[in-house]
Amino acid sequence: MFEMPERSILFVSEADVTNTEMVLYGLNYYGIAFLTSLAVLSLFCFIAIIMPSVNALLGSGICILFFSIVGPQLLEQSTAFAEGSNISYVVYASITKIQYTGISLLLSGGELSGWLIAVTSFYLLVFLGGAYLVFTRRNYYV
Repeated sequence: MFEMPERSILFVSEADVTNTEMVLYGLNYYGIAFLTSLAVLSLFCFIAIIMPSVNALLGSGICILFFSIVGPQLLEQSTAFAEGSNISYVVYASITKIQYTGISLLLSGGELSGWLIAVTSFYLLVFLGGAYLVFTRRNYYV
């Protein structure tokens, strides 16, 4: 019904790509989005295991989510940081910021690619590992 374009433009790039490259980009994008979603879920799983009540879990989860969204945004808009500073490393220490704009930066192959992979891996390993250790300690040693 509609005409199919032969080339498309990626999210953060000016170069045009073929439809096959666009499909591969989409698969990579959603694969990384799945990993970052697992990282967020591992954080909330860890919080759920260590919190004594559902109310504490909801309150702390909302606070963490709020500050991981607002904090990087305030840092980016602050005039106290110069353009040449390494503030982008602090901004992209937030997993929600990685989900919002970091995945496209990772796929574009910028200078933050290693940092984005390291932060996502940190969230996955530390919080899943911590949740496992706390959960098994409570089951076996209580």
